[in-house]
Amino acid sequence: LKFDSTVDYLILHFNESPGQLTYDIKGNNFSGGTFKVQTSADGVNYTDLKTYTEFSGSTQSEVFNNLGDAVRYIKWIYTAKSSGNVALGNISLAKYAAPVNYTLSIGDSEFVTITANYGEEVLQNGDEAEVEAGAEITLALSINEGYDLESLTVVGDEGQTVTLTQEETVWTFNMPEFDVTVNASVVEHVEPVLAYYTFVTSITPGKRYVFASGKVDDVYDLVVMAEQGTNNRRGKIAAVVDGKLEVPEGLDFVIDGNASDGYTIYDDSEESKGYLYAASSSSNWLKTQEENDVNGLWTITFDATDGHASIVATQSENRNVMQYNSGSSLFSCYATASQSPVYLFQLVEETPSFETGDVNEDGEVNVSDVTMLVSMILGNTPVTDAADVNEDHEVNVSDVTALVSIILGQ
Repeated sequence: LKFDSTVDYLILHFNESPGQLTYDIKGNNFSGGTFKVQTSADGVNYTDLKTYTEFSGSTQSEVFNNLGDAVRYIKWIYTAKSSGNVALGNISLAKYAAPVNYTLSIGDSEFVTITANYGEEVLQNGDEAEVEAGAEITLALSINEGYDLESLTVVGDEGQTVTLTQEETVWTFNMPEFDVTVNASVVEHVEPVLAYYTFVTSITPGKRYVFASGKVDDVYDLVVMAEQGTNNRRGKIAAVVDGKLEVPEGLDFVIDGNASDGYTIYDDSEESKGYLYAASSSSNWLKTQEENDVNGLWTITFDATDGHASIVATQSENRNVMQYNSGSSLFSCYATASQSPVYLFQLVEETPSFETGDVNEDGEVNVSDVTMLVSMILGNTPVTDAADVNEDHEVNVSDVTALVSIILGQ
């Protein structure tokens, strides 16, 4: 139907509660006018459902749900014309179908309280309720101190899985057309073992390195390359402490080889073990392979100005430049150095610290301990565990040297 003049209209009259309404509409040279879609229970008093004051120029497909149980009339009307006409077609009005409910159950998870919200309703551990299919469910967790979340799942009675969307500490999903149960599991919290790394502009083969975006003085922008994803490596925020990069163990790599033949980059963590390689000539991929070959060889050079590393795979793939994508927070390989540069940090191999120098076990560490240690070395006094000051499982002059270093505060 073409609406060409002011007050041109179409009324659709029906005698049952309406379901979903759909139609196609298009404005032809429409400008400066008003076109409305209205609903009514009695055909006399109408309420605006949609008002058009402009159109995109192409056909628009419109969908409306929840028109109201009492509605029996729908009107399309050109209420005010300036220029142009309106084309309407493909109208469809479905019969009202009562919503179908399914059971939402909240598991009674140990050490964590699960809260599910939908509308004004709230469920917690052990609760269940009938919920309309399609309803948005919001989940929040309260985890006991000393525990971390291991998994949060929504599973159907026949094993169907439901995808959760997470935003910070809130998860959402839409109620599917089957019964589901929400479960959460936790693990005891373990403080990560930290290692420390310093910024370098050269490679010592066989040493351990962290790949990072940013340098020590750019703390706010510092991320390190973490575990392997499907086609790239995720970025993980790191901290700088006393001028050194502080990183949880397992996020570093062993770089071996040489500048002439190429370097290998090996991840020996249990989660992502293998050699890094640029995996595609058409996609920005950085992957890990168990066995090394020519695809896992890299050239590594350093910029003379700011020290960033140019890390380029030597095989034929043309997306072979390792970079950090700050928009997606991932490390991958690109055709050019078009993303953020990568910097290398080498593991700080700390000099062992000695827990004790109290050889004579008098509660102090001083020259008297040296005297006792020498007596033990000469065989004049029985050797005790405390005599092994440097903890190398031998008692000799090197322990005296270590003890003197402790006394002098070195």
